[in-house]
Amino acid sequence: KEETQQKLENSSLKKVSKGIERVFNLSKYEQPLTQSGVKMSQGELFIGRVLLACMSIFVGYILEFHFIFTIISGVIGFSLPIVYVMRQRTKRLKMASNQLGEALGTMANSLRAGFSFMQTLNMVAKEVGDPLGPEFLKALQEINYGITVEEAFQNLLDRLPDKELEIVLNTLIIQRSTGGNLAVLLETMR
Repeated sequence: KEETQQKLENSSLKKVSKGIERVFNLSKYEQPLTQSGVKMSQGELFIGRVLLACMSIFVGYILEFHFIFTIISGVIGFSLPIVYVMRQRTKRLKMASNQLGEALGTMANSLRAGFSFMQTLNMVAKEVGDPLGPEFLKALQEINYGITVEEAFQNLLDRLPDKELEIVLNTLIIQRSTGGNLAVLLETMR
C-alpha cells in the first residue's frame, strides 16, 4: 500500500510540475539541472523554490521579523535551490575533469588489449565512476540507437561542458576518421 501511495503522490507531483513547466518558461533551468546531475524536473525545482520561499516567510512571520526581513528571507528561500543546483553542477564538472585521466588510461589499455572503439567506450562506462562513466554510457546508448558518434559526443559535451573533455572527444572523432594508433594517442594525452 505504501508503494502504491508513493507512486500516486509521485505521479501527481509530476503532473503538477509538467503543468507548471508549460505555464512558466522554465527552460533556462534545463541545462543547469542536467549538468548538475540533480534528479528533478524544472517544474519540481520551481515547486521546491516556491515551497521554500513560503516556509522562509512563515518562519520570519513566526519569529516576528520586520516585514522587510521577512520578505528578504522569502527571496533567499526562493534562491537557495538554484544555489544548490549550481554548486552541485560545479562539483560534478570538477569530478568529471578529475576522472578524465583515468578514463583515458582505461581507453588506452582496452584498445591495446584489442577491443574495438565501441567496446572501449563500454569499458569506460563500466570502469569509471560517476559522473564520467554514466555519461559515456549515455553516449554509447545514443550511438546504439542510431545517433552519429559526433552528435553523441556533442550531447555528452552539453551534459558535461569541459574544455579538456572537448579536446579528447574531438581527437577521438578525428582519429577515428583518419586512422592510426589511437591507444598511443590516448596515452600521450593522459
